[in-house]
Amino acid sequence: MINNNYFKIPNDVFSLNLKPNQFVVLAYLLRHTNNNSKAFPSYQTIADNCNITRVTVINVVKQLIEQELIIKEIRKIPPSEDNKVSNETNVYSITEKVFKNCKEESLLNDSNGVIPLKGQTHIKDFSNSKINSSRSKLKFNNFEPREYDYDDLERKLLGWD
Repeated sequence: MINNNYFKIPNDVFSLNLKPNQFVVLAYLLRHTNNNSKAFPSYQTIADNCNITRVTVINVVKQLIEQELIIKEIRKIPPSEDNKVSNETNVYSITEKVFKNCKEESLLNDSNGVIPLKGQTHIKDFSNSKINSSRSKLKFNNFEPREYDYDDLERKLLGWD
């Protein structure tokens, strides 16, 4: 049974000829984008979750920017009342190039129907799209699943019976 603990990556990502670290970082950013196609994890968070070093993340982000796959904006945090300086944070926007072969413009609009700005794209929730609704009409679940005695099978496989 499929639960909701997953995310979708556009098929176009596989035609971008990305190196493994580039693919992993881009997939991680896609996973964390909001309705405005923006993500804001820190370099260290990306590194920890992608099992690569922070320096590698910094280099990969630069490469993704050079390939025009993401846009990085530096968000300045104003000093607090006690004049402590806060770190700046990065906001990453996914560009249209990642979705270049999407035929349906509606898949790129956000939930408010806003068309993305040039160089950026908005990701629509695909769970209620025409694509998924056509799949739900299939009637492949009209049979009883097989039942197995897994303990008996394990004993047979291990040669204990």
